[in-house]
Amino acid sequence: MKITFKKKELQNLLQKKSRQQHDGIRILFVPLLVTDKNFELVSEIYGQLIGNNYETIVIIEPVKGDLAKKIPMPSASEFKTQFGIVPVNEELRNEFCDEEDDFFIDDSGLHGQMSLFDHLALMQCAKEDFSAVSVQLADERLEIVDEITYVFRELLAARNVLIICACDLSTEHSDEFKRIKEVIDNNDTSGLKNFLYSGQSKIEGMGVFLTGVNIAKDWELDIEFLNGDYHQREGNSLITGYAGFHISES
Repeated sequence: MKITFKKKELQNLLQKKSRQQHDGIRILFVPLLVTDKNFELVSEIYGQLIGNNYETIVIIEPVKGDLAKKIPMPSASEFKTQFGIVPVNEELRNEFCDEEDDFFIDDSGLHGQMSLFDHLALMQCAKEDFSAVSVQLADERLEIVDEITYVFRELLAARNVLIICACDLSTEHSDEFKRIKEVIDNNDTSGLKNFLYSGQSKIEGMGVFLTGVNIAKDWELDIEFLNGDYHQREGNSLITGYAGFHISES
C-alpha cells in the first residue's frame, strides 16, 4: 500500500466513510493496488464493512505469467502486513483443492506486490480477528472462470466469508463501464460474457471481475459501483463496488 497512515487514523477514516445502505455485504470489487490516487474511493468501499462481521476473507486476484497451475494458492500459514499478522484458513484452502483439479496450493505466483497485502491491511482497519485465503487466477479462459464460480458458490454460500475481487477498469474507459453496468442491471449474464470475451474489454483482471459478478447473481445480491464523484478522477477504477442485500427505506 503506497499510503502512509497509522492504523488508528485509517480506522477513523473508514468510520467516517461508513454509510449503511447495504446489509450482509458478501463481495467487494476493489482496485488491484491501493495508491494515493484511488485511496479515497477505496476507503469508501471499506467503510461499507463497518458493522459487518466475517470469519474469513477470500481474496481473488489475477496473476501474470505462464504458470503451470491455473488457480494457485500460496502455501503460507499466515500473511504479514504493515498492521500485523493475518492467519490463513488452512482448512478452507484445503477444501478448495479437494473440489477441482485446477486448484493447487502452489507458490509460483507469490510476490510482494500482490493485491492481497494492500487489502488485508485495510481489512485489519475495518475489523479484528479474521483469517484469509488467497486465490490467484492465472488463466482467464471462460471454462476456468466457470470452475471458480462453481467452487466458490458451493463452498462459500453458507459460510461467514467476504470475497474480495481485485480488478481494475481505468476511468478513461467510461463507455465500457456504461455498457457493463447496463448488462449487469439487466441480468444479462450471457451478454456480459460475450462482451468480456470479445477482445474489446479493457478490464485488468477480467476473469476475477466476472467471477464476482457470477457469484453475486447466483446469491441474488445487489451490485453497486461507487463511481459518482470518482468517475473522472485519474487512478480510480470504475468497477470498484460491492454486492449485498439492499436495506429497505420503509
